Amino acid sequence: MSFFSRLFKRKEIEYELLEEEPNSESDVAPKREGLNFHRMVERQDFVHSCLDQMKNASYEIERLQNEYKVVNAYLTDMEEIDAMAAEQHIALEEHAKAISYLEVNRSDLQKRKSFLPETEFRRMQRLEGEAPDAIRSLRNTEEYHEKIKKDLRRLEGEKQACLFRMTEARTGLLNYRGMTVICVLAACACVLLMFILQFALELDATVGYLLTAVAAACLLTYFFVKYKEAASDLRVASNSYNRLITLQNTVKIRYVNNANLLDYYFLKFHTSGADKLEEQYEKYLEEKEERKRLEQTEMDMEFHCKQLVKQLREYHLYDPVIWVHQTEAILNPKEMVEVRHSLILRRQALRKQMDYNKEIAETAKAEITDLAKDYPMYAKEILSMVSAYEAEQEKYNDYKGDEE
Repeated sequence: MSFFSRLFKRKEIEYELLEEEPNSESDVAPKREGLNFHRMVERQDFVHSCLDQMKNASYEIERLQNEYKVVNAYLTDMEEIDAMAAEQHIALEEHAKAISYLEVNRSDLQKRKSFLPETEFRRMQRLEGEAPDAIRSLRNTEEYHEKIKKDLRRLEGEKQACLFRMTEARTGLLNYRGMTVICVLAACACVLLMFILQFALELDATVGYLLTAVAAACLLTYFFVKYKEAASDLRVASNSYNRLITLQNTVKIRYVNNANLLDYYFLKFHTSGADKLEEQYEKYLEEKEERKRLEQTEMDMEFHCKQLVKQLREYHLYDPVIWVHQTEAILNPKEMVEVRHSLILRRQALRKQMDYNKEIAETAKAEITDLAKDYPMYAKEILSMVSAYEAEQEKYNDYKGDEE
């Protein structure tokens, strides 16, 4: 159902309800039975009641007449549209089709789920110019951060290896020093033994001395070489350890600077990483494109609405703007018939209501006239009340005229 039909549907319901109200003279006429018109209070109350009915009926008739004029104007507008030349009607249909299509398109765009909340959209809008460079800088900083962490882990591993080598070298030095002492003591013991054998037992210990000297010399030489190697390893490992400590401190400084830079980027761009910022930027671009489409749709809608209204104004229609909201009636003859039928029903209901209120006013007026005839001694008083009522009506009419 078109907008125009929905607009009038509520009115039709009201008229149906009104039709259920009393509408016969016996229902609306003031009741004279049981009243003592010789009493001034009852007499004046009865006249005031009739005058109030006349006044209310007059106001209602005026309102209904204005509404009746509007309905007639709408029907006249429809006749003007139907009487348009073919080329004019084709141009009108083109704008109506465009409005109908754009209205559906706009509705779909407005119902879609937003890619970004409004606050994030505004923030990304401010960063739009620097967002690509920011994503690249943030990603490079994150990659460099990972490299520094790997370097720190590698340096820590190498430092532990140096500590292990230094520990082994120190252990070797102690071992070779102890074995050298043992070898010297053993050589001394052997020489003492050879000495005892030679002088106490008068044995030839020359070979023993020679073997002891050769063995001691070989062992001491071996221990000395190994001791030197261990000392060299300790020195190299110690130098390497010190160099690693220096390098690690340098890398730690870079790590702290890089971490601070990352924290700054996170605060500046309100994000938790380059991937998150890139995702937000892509959503922003999609949201921006959708809003651009909606804006373009609104502009196209405004253009075709203006063109439609402009064309209808050439025919001096009562309300050309309303046709912007009922383009289906322009495009579909059945819809136009439905709208016309709704207007006709509405006009009939208005006419019925006006007749009903006229009947109320006439009945009340007749009651006052009959009362004056039946009680001529009070005719002057009744006439005075009617004159006051007419004066009030004239003031109201003058006020309405000034407003118009």
